[in-house]
Amino acid sequence: MNINTQEARCMIRDLGEKYPMGPLGRITKLYYRSKEEWVDVYQRHTTVHRIAEGTPERICPDARRRFFGYDPVAMYRLGIRNEDDAIHAAAMVRRDGESRMVNKRRGRLAWIRIKDANRHVSEVGTEGLWKASFGQAGWGHPLYTGLIFYSKSKADVEARVSMIAPMLGADLSWRPNVHFESLGTPEDAAVQNNALISHPVTSAQRVVNDAEQRLEQARKKLAEAQDLVGKVMGAVMLDMDSSEVPPEEPPAQ
Repeated sequence: MNINTQEARCMIRDLGEKYPMGPLGRITKLYYRSKEEWVDVYQRHTTVHRIAEGTPERICPDARRRFFGYDPVAMYRLGIRNEDDAIHAAAMVRRDGESRMVNKRRGRLAWIRIKDANRHVSEVGTEGLWKASFGQAGWGHPLYTGLIFYSKSKADVEARVSMIAPMLGADLSWRPNVHFESLGTPEDAAVQNNALISHPVTSAQRVVNDAEQRLEQARKKLAEAQDLVGKVMGAVMLDMDSSEVPPEEPPAQ
């Protein structure tokens, strides 16, 4: 998790409140409306609090009403990917005297809101690492496994992969499957691509190594069998030679 900054800690604390005030602290209870919704975290319908439509832009930009005034990418950058992460983060920013029960409640409430932002970023994407793959390429091919691109948008990745894919055997009629992977840098993309591209070679080398090891074991067994056969044949020949010695004649009278 990335919650060591003051901004991140304030965000975690605010998102665990019944009525988050947003990054500027301007969103009060007056701008909220309650409604019944299904909540996955609770596995039931319950009352949730949403910022009302028509809230002035100076209070909360319309594009961020769903995220309580926060940038969803900033929420994604917290690195909270499950409920336990959220509860742990809430424990790190709790006030003195708050019980574990209160801490858990705040963490679960924060997770409901962060989870929505995470889903949004995964679907829409942002500046970071994107993966492009072709299902038609066939199992084991680098285009089937996918290539990693550092980019700001899906359209940019689609244009770039369309240029290089034919060089790797892709048909011009194929369309890439492009989706956002995670935050990252161009260096991260290079490292991941190296691992993805090297995988077929590494797998093939592993098969060769295993085959060579089995061949070496087979040769060892063959040498042992040949040595045993040699000993057996020597013993048999020795027995045959001894059985062919003529019997000693009795002395003359």
